[in-house]
Amino acid sequence: MSSLTAVLPMPIAMSVSPDGRVVCAVAIASIVSTLFFALGPAWRLSAPNLTMTLKESAPLASRQRRRIAMPALLVGAQIALSVALLISAGVFLRASVTAVSMDPGFPLSGGLIAEVDPTMIGQDDVRGRTTYAALLEHIRSTAHVSSASVASMVPFGLTQYSRQVDANGVSTSAGFTVVGADYFTTLGLVVIAGREFTVAEENAATDAVAIVDQVLVDRLFKGGSPLGQTVRLIARDRPDELAHVVGVVATVRDDVLQPPAAHIYVPFGSHYQGEMTIHVRTAPGAEAAMLEPLRAAIQSVDTRLPILSLKTMSDHRDATPSLWAVTFAARLFVAFGVIAGVLATAGVYGLRAYLATQRRREIGIRIALGATRADVISQLLKEGAWNAAGGLIVGTGLAVGLTQLLRQSEMLYQVQAFDPIVFTVAPLVLAVAAAAASYVPARRALRVEPTVALRPE
Repeated sequence: MSSLTAVLPMPIAMSVSPDGRVVCAVAIASIVSTLFFALGPAWRLSAPNLTMTLKESAPLASRQRRRIAMPALLVGAQIALSVALLISAGVFLRASVTAVSMDPGFPLSGGLIAEVDPTMIGQDDVRGRTTYAALLEHIRSTAHVSSASVASMVPFGLTQYSRQVDANGVSTSAGFTVVGADYFTTLGLVVIAGREFTVAEENAATDAVAIVDQVLVDRLFKGGSPLGQTVRLIARDRPDELAHVVGVVATVRDDVLQPPAAHIYVPFGSHYQGEMTIHVRTAPGAEAAMLEPLRAAIQSVDTRLPILSLKTMSDHRDATPSLWAVTFAARLFVAFGVIAGVLATAGVYGLRAYLATQRRREIGIRIALGATRADVISQLLKEGAWNAAGGLIVGTGLAVGLTQLLRQSEMLYQVQAFDPIVFTVAPLVLAVAAAAASYVPARRALRVEPTVALRPE
């Protein structure tokens, strides 16, 4: 078994042992595709049209058009596919850059998180509270740590819990997070009104209190002050709770691709649970260097305590499935687009080189009759441009449909499906590559002297 953790944001194992069915399927597909593309030309050569071959009066241009119709169509299809992939890659790149630079509502720099669970070593609620109190006290006293706290959920985490919250006859769903004292200071989340939870509320059950974010305030209190008001927390598996609002904080994002959701926070002392995440705030830029000191601080309290995860907040955000999906799609489409672009350019070059070789006699006649080399090159480039233009137009149309589908799937974060920059740059790049691929064989065809080109074979 081989793990994909290095490239996926979650631990997944897969078998990489050879599979006979896969090998057979690939072999059959390779043989069928080879026969399909090889038998057509072979069949055509085995049954030539002798009448047209021997008929000297048949126009050369007409014969050339019939001969290159299918290759030109295939090259145009290559160009169309390349344009569609390059445009999609450009749109995904812009989406990934926008998603990475998105403001989560709090500073990522300077933040660390460590997930622990005392229940895994058999500690009950009483012992677990003591362990967490000792952990926070020890970590807060560690050098270069400005603050520390605990939380049941982490922004951009894989698991999110919610409760139905009622107030003033209005009900809405909100993310439900258990936090300790100084949590909002540690996370870097602005306290708009009221206060944070105290150390007493962190260590023991006290009066039922809660802190709400601005989104929840806008939904339940319609711009009024929620401080001192009572909200009802409703859950399916437990009795309803009443809590007094003591603070209002700014809103955080739980997902890169989704708009900010409402949140309500309750104190750790009144809602103890074993598996929690320790948040640590240190100097910006020094968080990576603090990973091992944080590990040592946790193990100094209890060497048996399992550290389920330990990372910087930036690394945690970058490993979220939604952001990973956008960035991975961008890399994938870029790779496919580049490969398709190279193949399309090679196809244009091969077709134009073949045609230039077949038309050496015609080129010689043109030059002998007074045509300049620039005129001949211009004529050959125009013919190649018509073929490339058709592929560019069709490919752009395909890209419009593809990006619209991607937009509906919410994979494009704050990026228009029809991005004018991408839809201009991608076809322009491929057009320049196709022009260069047409120019080189045209230039090479002019090296032959007219007397040599007109010499009978």
